[in-house]
Amino acid sequence: MGKVFKLEKIETPYEFELDENGYVWLLDYELKGSKTNLGQLEGGIKDLNIAKKIALDMITSMGLI
Repeated sequence: MGKVFKLEKIETPYEFELDENGYVWLLDYELKGSKTNLGQLEGGIKDLNIAKKIALDMITSMGLI
């Protein structure tokens, strides 16, 4: 498992994971261990700040915020 994080500047119940391959995943605990990656075309992300921007774009495009 990679690094699990939440977005700090907005209030959301969502948690994300930056995996060892540099992909950002939206974690879904309702489905026990399920996770979603929407729209990220390239991996290799190592910077957590970049991962947080990708996560924000992800939940915005999904209409969650």
